[in-house]
Amino acid sequence: MKKTKKKPKPYPQKELEEIRNSLAGLVASNYKLADALSKKTRQMITWQKAGKRNSKLMNEREKEWEFRLEAVTKVAVDWRRKYESLYGLKEIAEGMGIDTDNVKLTEEEKKIKDSYNYDHTVTQLESGKLRQSIKLTPKVKPQKGEGHFYFGKWVPGKKPKKSNGEDKT
Repeated sequence: MKKTKKKPKPYPQKELEEIRNSLAGLVASNYKLADALSKKTRQMITWQKAGKRNSKLMNEREKEWEFRLEAVTKVAVDWRRKYESLYGLKEIAEGMGIDTDNVKLTEEEKKIKDSYNYDHTVTQLESGKLRQSIKLTPKVKPQKGEGHFYFGKWVPGKKPKKSNGEDKT
């Protein structure tokens, strides 16, 4: 079989002009769509970065609030245990015949009260029992003369200097 060379039919000038106009419109539309897509892609990337940043901040804030909640819970539990312990002491005192509702201190008792610090601790043992400890310690009055505090106690005399020269005061 012999191949024949066929020439395409020539388009009329008017039809060619319409094709060119429609191609020009398609190119312009394609350019607008590509530009809009590029802008939306940049916006999307910006939003993704902002979302990552926000989620990171939210995670940090969540950890901080969890830490605060844990600390507040520990304090609340400690206060409750102390309250229950003091209430138990009140019941014991009332059982001994002491009036705890109308307490009036004498002058001597007021001096004693003012000269001591009160420390109340409650710890829970592994067995689940609570151990209460109430400590009365004399208040440290400012001393006259030379001296220094060493682990919360007043020590008279000069503060010893360290042999290696670390403390130069």
